[in-house]
Amino acid sequence: MLVSLVAGAGASAQSPDWAALLRDHGRLPKRERLVVLDASGRELARVDGTERAVPVPANIAEMLATRALGATLLHNHPEMTSFSGADLDLLAQVGVRRVIAVTADGTTFEATAGPHFGDGWAAAMRQDLPARLASRVQTEAWRRGLPPEVLVPHEPHVAALILGRLGVITYRVSPSLTARLAFDRYREVFARLIDVETAAAVAAPQASGR
Repeated sequence: MLVSLVAGAGASAQSPDWAALLRDHGRLPKRERLVVLDASGRELARVDGTERAVPVPANIAEMLATRALGATLLHNHPEMTSFSGADLDLLAQVGVRRVIAVTADGTTFEATAGPHFGDGWAAAMRQDLPARLASRVQTEAWRRGLPPEVLVPHEPHVAALILGRLGVITYRVSPSLTARLAFDRYREVFARLIDVETAAAVAAPQASGR
């Protein structure tokens, strides 16, 4: 998870080898590492964090908040999950073009702001979605006789797919073989969660406007 220090604040075939930019001696670090690249690919900053978060350096955070840098925020996720809400919120910074996360198994997640990213209802949904989705996952696991713990690690991925369908973000995934097998195994579960949550999100602003 990327942590901004400013208050308030599937990869294509042409993409660089993002994992290579994060590795030490051929291996991804066991803690989160952030590499900030400008629009030309020049490295602006590199910093190591904890197993769950990495801070954006204060001077870089100030630049991202005030200058149109077209920056890429590249980091690794040791826990092999997709984006946190904090990761996606950094897309609101004027200087950020995209956020990318690389997991220990080699899966790459990429997100850019979609056409509805700045909408008020979308911001509220980004904040509330993880809790709602967690509840739906428990229910769906019970319905299908699955242990909830097999679905929980995929909640951020499903949340990002929902946000992608709603146009809040543009979301791309380049999955490892392990991730692809898991996505295929739970495809029907994911589809139901996405359909139900998307319908609920679309209905909310309509209801409030009555």
